[in-house]
Amino acid sequence: MKKISVFVLCALAVVTTACRPKVMMEELPREELVEVAALAPTTIERVLSLSTTLEGFQKMDIAPSVTGRIEHIYTEVGTRVSTGSNLVRMDQNQYTTTKLTYTNLQQELARMEALVATGAISQQTYDQTKLSFDQTAESLRFLEENTYVKAKFPGVISAKNYEDGELYSGQAILTLTQINVLKALVNVPESYFPLVHKGMNVDVLCDIYPGEVFPATIDIVYPTIDPSSHTFQVRIRIPNSGERLRPGMYAYTKLALGKAE
Repeated sequence: MKKISVFVLCALAVVTTACRPKVMMEELPREELVEVAALAPTTIERVLSLSTTLEGFQKMDIAPSVTGRIEHIYTEVGTRVSTGSNLVRMDQNQYTTTKLTYTNLQQELARMEALVATGAISQQTYDQTKLSFDQTAESLRFLEENTYVKAKFPGVISAKNYEDGELYSGQAILTLTQINVLKALVNVPESYFPLVHKGMNVDVLCDIYPGEVFPATIDIVYPTIDPSSHTFQVRIRIPNSGERLRPGMYAYTKLALGKAE
């Protein structure tokens, strides 16, 4: 009887435990704090960077308009010359002959001026001699310019294709390049056309001078747009008095196009 009572008590304990209501643990939602900031307009500087190759501001092939023998070349590659420096002397025979004709006509014209004034010769005769004199004077100027070839601007001789005594055949005898001032041509996207103008400042940078800026200015804005690339060209003038930059160098140009929000 005692054993039965113990068994009944254990059974009641199990039933009581099974019937006890379960407590559900539910996770409550967490509140997150979000900070809201008011948006304010920001101003940025628009800078357009374009690559280019530097060129001499002026470049001239020394190619006289007369053929013949080259008597003397006054310079070598690398020689620095100034405006008016002698570069080449061509064969002088034609120039000498024309100069003699010019001198004779000049003297004849002076004599005829007195004769036409007194009526000793006709005005027509005088006019014909005057015409011959004017034509000879023009030929003499042309031959002088192409026989004694001079530098049109300061620069350095960058190429030489003949030696003294050779027969000139039309190829440039020398090439003169200005390097104390350089230029760069860059193609700018058409969307920037209203923002680019002559006189605008430009920064020029070269990899061989890291961190160094060479100031320059735009001196030509070409007026048409290339329909295939939708770009327009500008020419940049770069002072180069120290001649640290050289034609052919690769460079970057930076154009400040104003501020935008």
